[in-house]
Amino acid sequence: MRRSWSWGRGTGYWAYLLRNRGVDIAAYDLAPPDQGPNAYRFEPRTWTEVQTGGVEILDQYADRALLLCWPGYKDTFADDALARFNGNVLI
Repeated sequence: MRRSWSWGRGTGYWAYLLRNRGVDIAAYDLAPPDQGPNAYRFEPRTWTEVQTGGVEILDQYADRALLLCWPGYKDTFADDALARFNGNVLI
């Protein structure tokens, strides 16, 4: 089974699509819309399970690929994730 990890998932749309294709994915966001306020999402729903967590979670997933999707233009989350990630596969 393919394994992946993603952070900054928001509604979890890409995680949902990948899970439907058999990918074992762990999806995290600092503020999943179904669990509290999220400045990027007006509707409080997710496509699939998105857990709450920041870049410190990356320490638990060095054996997985890191999927970064749609990083904010003025947000540093992609840079922060890359600086913390100890794995060797980036998507």
